[in-house]
Amino acid sequence: MKKIIFTLFLIVPFLVVYAQDTIHVPADYSTIQAGINAANNGDLVLVEDGTYIENINYRGKAITVTSNYIIDGDTNHISNTIIDGSQPSNSDSASVVTFNSGEDTTSVICGFTITGGTGTIIPEDPISGSPDQWIGGGIYIGLNSGASILQNHIEMNSILRNTYMSGGGIYSGDPGDDSYSIIEENIIRDNLVSGGLSNFLIGGGGIFMGGSGRIMNNEIYNNICESILSGVPTVGGGIRLWNLDVNQDTTHCVIKDNLIYNNKSKSLNAKAYAGGINSIGCRITMIGNTISYNTVEGNVENIGAGMHIGGLNYGENRIENNRFTGNHSLGNATSYGGALFIQNSNPYIYNNVFNNNEADYGGGLNLNNNSQPQVINNTIVSNIATNAGGGISSFQSTLTVMNSIIWDNLAPSNPQIFMSGGTHNITYSDIEGGWPGTGNINLNPELMDTVLTSGDTLFAILSINSPCIDTGNPGTFYNDFQDPSNPGYALFPSRGTIRNDMGAYGGPRARGWIKIVTDVDDGSQFTNEIPIGYQLNQNYPNPFNPSTKIKYIIPASLNPSQGGTLVQLIVYDILGRAVTELVNEEKQPGVYESVFDGSNLPSGVYLYRLTTSEFSETKKLVLLK
Repeated sequence: MKKIIFTLFLIVPFLVVYAQDTIHVPADYSTIQAGINAANNGDLVLVEDGTYIENINYRGKAITVTSNYIIDGDTNHISNTIIDGSQPSNSDSASVVTFNSGEDTTSVICGFTITGGTGTIIPEDPISGSPDQWIGGGIYIGLNSGASILQNHIEMNSILRNTYMSGGGIYSGDPGDDSYSIIEENIIRDNLVSGGLSNFLIGGGGIFMGGSGRIMNNEIYNNICESILSGVPTVGGGIRLWNLDVNQDTTHCVIKDNLIYNNKSKSLNAKAYAGGINSIGCRITMIGNTISYNTVEGNVENIGAGMHIGGLNYGENRIENNRFTGNHSLGNATSYGGALFIQNSNPYIYNNVFNNNEADYGGGLNLNNNSQPQVINNTIVSNIATNAGGGISSFQSTLTVMNSIIWDNLAPSNPQIFMSGGTHNITYSDIEGGWPGTGNINLNPELMDTVLTSGDTLFAILSINSPCIDTGNPGTFYNDFQDPSNPGYALFPSRGTIRNDMGAYGGPRARGWIKIVTDVDDGSQFTNEIPIGYQLNQNYPNPFNPSTKIKYIIPASLNPSQGGTLVQLIVYDILGRAVTELVNEEKQPGVYESVFDGSNLPSGVYLYRLTTSEFSETKKLVLLK
């Protein structure tokens, strides 16, 4: 009944599954759940195209459940292999997929359309006073559990209850627990939480994450959280992150390279927060996302149409290399922070583009409640405030701006920056109308959008005659990334020499969303890639015999006084056993290369993993003798 296979490589990036046995559905078992029940740790449950009307539970097993997408990479299998959870045997456990028995990221679901779920009830706790909670319409990952959710369509799941609700598409981990989940390469759309209970928030139309994890390379759109009961606030139409770990010793959420758009947070007679993404009490790293056309709609206050970060945020929070565009409020409520609302928080905000966002106060950014963000190398242009602060508004906060462009923002008063109380330190920035401070200028930055032959677009890039080239802070810590083939000059899309360029494409943490192709090609093109923070390159050559080179980038620290970064680069065999430790030491920012010699090893597939405190990535290499 089970067919033995030795090695199976998932097409999904960065994940390799070594299956012991394969269980076929429906050939071996007629339902997916029956296949799961028969599986042992390490097995593969391979599901043929079709519609499976069931609700499945992994029951603590470290297995991979997948469609035929895993075999040939044909995305039609994702659309044609449907798990429909609309007819649960128990209406209290109506999530389509459940992980609530201590699973971790070795429990994998890949290549399905997951739809029709209506959530799982967590009964009221009379001791704490917590009411019934309905969570996880499509996927429910419970207390101290985890999963890898890869290459799925999670769509049209809904939780409609007059109680506390979270996670229309995915619910991952309770606030403050030890859960860790990987959510990558999915389409998460048209999920809904709707209803409410007085004094309790509704959150996470698309995703709710209460523990740690990474949300990467997903398309998250048309998700809604809404209250239909008066006085119930809503938080996070697309994503809600909520964590209660004050010490931040273990929890960390990475939000990277996602498209987050057309999500909505809508409340009735209460505040509406974060149409796109909300983060409260979390340590987050948010890099390379596009957050666009998200909305907040309430009739009390509308807060952070694109993103809201606030309240009890601990540790180092980073918002880097993102683009916020077209986020705005609906209805007649006073609105704050079209793109980003910062409340009682001190994030690093580096190398972002904020454009065409709209609010009453702070069309681009709004600061409140003693926030102290570091706003460095950002481009904040063409945002609108109907009252004040088209670019930035700051209320009783400490505003630090450096190496940034704040231009062409509109408002009836103080169109670029509006301050109400608090203090500011604004230097080496181009601000329309001028602003006092060392190195500030008041000159048209001459921005343009550039479409490259690859099809990628650079938004608000500096033209070659821009006065913002080489006019940022002259300290070497703020230098642009150097072009390896032209020492002393910046790597495009930075311009000029390596002195900091004002705006989103200057400085050591700039990102361009593209590869620069030159006439020289060593097979890896690594040195031609625009730095995007940490990077691990594919080894070259691959396959190899007997040695190969592995290159990687360690980016500049957010803090000039911080020392090096502890880096580990380890090679493993297919059973996960360490073969050799190539690197285990502190590294300063830069590009590095390690050589792996397989002279004493047998032919086969190996894995290599780069790990730091805030980054981990694994790739495979092949030794052929």
